[in-house]
Amino acid sequence: MQQISRIDLKEVSTAIPAFLILVMIPLTYSISHGIGIGLVAYVIIRMAEGRLGDVHPLMYVTALAFALHLLWG
Repeated sequence: MQQISRIDLKEVSTAIPAFLILVMIPLTYSISHGIGIGLVAYVIIRMAEGRLGDVHPLMYVTALAFALHLLWG
């Protein structure tokens, strides 16, 4: 839990996904779902900010695959 204090809350594009991961892991009873939701949120936030180059292309593919899994899984 000490690592939570190291999250940069001024950087919204990393703080929101980190918060979602921390909340969604116990709510979904699944580590992979919590991490996946955080990954999807990170990619969406970066796209909304117009910082497409900051995200590795493999993260786009992974986020899309996980979003499809959540919607139709």
